[in-house]
Parts: sequence; structure tokens; C-alpha cells
Amino acid sequence: METKNLSNIKHGLIVTEMIDDELHILHFCGYWDYPNEDDIIDLRRELKEDKFFGLTEKDNLEITIAPLEIVNYFKNSKTDGKR
Repeated sequence: METKNLSNIKHGLIVTEMIDDELHILHFCGYWDYPNEDDIIDLRRELKEDKFFGLTEKDNLEITIAPLEIVNYFKNSKTDGKR
């Protein structure tokens, strides 16, 4: 069985916002399986309710499937993916 950690994620969702005509990635969430609409709904709810992320007051966030380059960036980052 594959160990589920950040270094072996295959997919992701990004949370973005347009600021001064520039697209900013505010949050990345990695997934081992391809995210579906329920995953997007769950992530949107979590970001709206959990003050840890600092996004509870934002109403104009877009959540989309992360391009492979972004998945690889976070997959190869030095973070352990924990809070």
C-alpha cells in the first residue's frame, strides 16, 4: 500500500484570486486521487469556516484543478504538508 504523504500526491486544487490584474494562488490542496466536485465543495467550506487559512472573509475565490507544474512544485517542496 502506498504511503500517503505530500511527496507522492498526483493531483491538486488551487484556490486563486485576481488582485490588481494578477492571478494569485492563495492555497494549494494536494490529492492522491483526481479531485471531484465534492472535493471542491468540501475545500470551499473548509476555507470559509477555518480561520487558520485566513480566507474566511473572501467571497471571490476560484477553486480549480491545479496544473501538473503546480502539483509538482508543491510535491517537491520542503514542507511536510502539516499545519
